[in-house]
Amino acid sequence: MRAASAAEAHSPQSAAAKKTASEVAYSFDVGTDGALGGAKVYRALVHNRAKLTYDAIGAWLENVGPKPDALKRSPALEEQVRMQDEAAQ
Repeated sequence: MRAASAAEAHSPQSAAAKKTASEVAYSFDVGTDGALGGAKVYRALVHNRAKLTYDAIGAWLENVGPKPDALKRSPALEEQVRMQDEAAQ
C-alpha cells in the first residue's frame, strides 16, 4: 500500500533562490508498515512556486516559527509537508 511519496531536488543553492532549474531528484514509496519501495532517481525540471525554504519549514514543524504563507494558502501543500515530515521520522 502506498502511504507517501517524496521528491527532493539537490543543489548547492536554496530552491527558493532559483526559478526553474534542472535538478537531480528522487522519489520513493513508503508503505504503511514503513517499508521503502519503488525508489527512482531521475532528472527533473524544478520550479519552486511556493518559495519554501528548509529553515522556515523546519522552524514551523518544530513549533518555533510561523506557518509559511504558502501553507496558509494551500491546505493540500501543508498536508504534503506534514506527510513527508512524518515519513522522515
